Amino acid sequence: MLNLKEVDRAKIDIKITDVLGKVLSKQETKLNKTKVDLSQFSKGTYFVTIESNNKIIQSKKIIKN
Repeated sequence: MLNLKEVDRAKIDIKITDVLGKVLSKQETKLNKTKVDLSQFSKGTYFVTIESNNKIIQSKKIIKN
């Protein structure tokens, strides 16, 4: 489970991609605290990108063991 906090935007898009850039998950939310369930993904490296108004406001690399 990945907890995202302090994203203060009216509407945000959360996108999870693999190392090749393939979009594995995308969700919209209006909440400033969001949990993203990563349990369905196998071990590996992923990127979580948070966008608002088509602008990247945060990007993180996640390594799932």
